[in-house]
Amino acid sequence: MFDDIWVGTGVGSGELARELRDDGHAVVGGAPNTDRPEEDRGYAMEILEERGVATIEHREFYDFEAGIRHVTQQPTGRRTVAGGR
Repeated sequence: MFDDIWVGTGVGSGELARELRDDGHAVVGGAPNTDRPEEDRGYAMEILEERGVATIEHREFYDFEAGIRHVTQQPTGRRTVAGGR
């Protein structure tokens, strides 16, 4: 019988996996430091750039209307929208 716990591959399970590991369980699955780049694309791009990885042009918007203005002002074919905070 195995005593391992599989938390899963879903984003956001890192905190649960950490708690189970802290309780002494062998856990296969995420970690808080692997959740953050998945949940925060700006942070992920920052980490890649700091390590010399070429990334596509990108901007982070904290105001929805400013983001919409930016997108509508771009030439057709250059609109990539990803979920954010």
